[in-house]
Amino acid sequence: MRPLKRFSALQPYQPGKPIEEVKRELGLSSVIKMASNENPLGPSPKAAAAARKAIAGVHRYPEGSAHALRQALSKTWGLDGGHFILGDGSNEVLIFAAQAFVSEGDAIAFSDRSFAVYELASHLCGARIRKVASPEFVHDLDALARAAKGAKVVYVCNPNNPTGSHHPPAAIQRFLNAVPKETLVVLDEAYAEYAGHSMAQDKLWLKKYPNLLICRTFSKLYGLAGLRVGYGVASAAVIQNLEKCRQPFNLNSVGQKAAAAALSDHAFARKTLALNRQGLTKISSFFKKEGIWFIPSKTNFIFFREPKPGTYQALLKQGVIIRPFGDGHLRVTTGTLAENDRFIRTLKRILA
Repeated sequence: MRPLKRFSALQPYQPGKPIEEVKRELGLSSVIKMASNENPLGPSPKAAAAARKAIAGVHRYPEGSAHALRQALSKTWGLDGGHFILGDGSNEVLIFAAQAFVSEGDAIAFSDRSFAVYELASHLCGARIRKVASPEFVHDLDALARAAKGAKVVYVCNPNNPTGSHHPPAAIQRFLNAVPKETLVVLDEAYAEYAGHSMAQDKLWLKKYPNLLICRTFSKLYGLAGLRVGYGVASAAVIQNLEKCRQPFNLNSVGQKAAAAALSDHAFARKTLALNRQGLTKISSFFKKEGIWFIPSKTNFIFFREPKPGTYQALLKQGVIIRPFGDGHLRVTTGTLAENDRFIRTLKRILA
């Protein structure tokens, strides 16, 4: 059997190295992971309690409609439940967008320095890819709007992963005005809470732009990366088309219950945001002092230029996992206070 030609150049997504793998490979007893933008505090306590309770029922299939989570989202956003689609992480919702609206040969547009899943989704449906250059590692929204003309879908990650760059609401609104109404705009807001994005603003956009799909996740702020829960918010018409792509029981029962509980854990969210601000400030200050180029971040990570060849491997050998990008750039996730200190101490030794 031969795979489809459009898959020939596609590489499988490579996640950050797990802690146990690094321990085995390098014979280390102490390893910290600051590579995958996870919450260093762990899961929301309310979510963890709900998950433990839900374990007792995992011999049953999950509720296909994810009713409790849908209701929790509806209450949080102030929108009818028909405006939401649930996914196995927001990744799955990003792929639904391509599957539902793109035929083979149609165009999909996105920036060249952005989330790898956009390209994966494009290949899955046989789309023509319009990849737009990102000067200074920031979305060129004007160029992206031009590329969206005639395209079926345009993906915009704000704040952007992996660079951490961010566009304010006024810039996003100008972009939305410039994109043709026939093009589905997928606004990926996986890091919205860290950037202080307003649900009220998003709701205004959803009302004004029926071609808009906003994606968010429980993997970052709420610490549920291992349970894989994400969602999309859009007009009822868009959601109805996306639902046709959703597999039965795509969202597990434990994840459903944990995510619904996490939405109400405001104390945990505040604690996470406070810790993240401390981490960004400390690591950014260190980079400035050492003359290391980096992008000011509105996320829970910092994208920076490798200060000397071999920095990634040198950190790895010292038990500090960050994320390499193969072009002289690295990304470090903020951690606990102790993890941030260890990263800085280790990098100092390497630079010395």
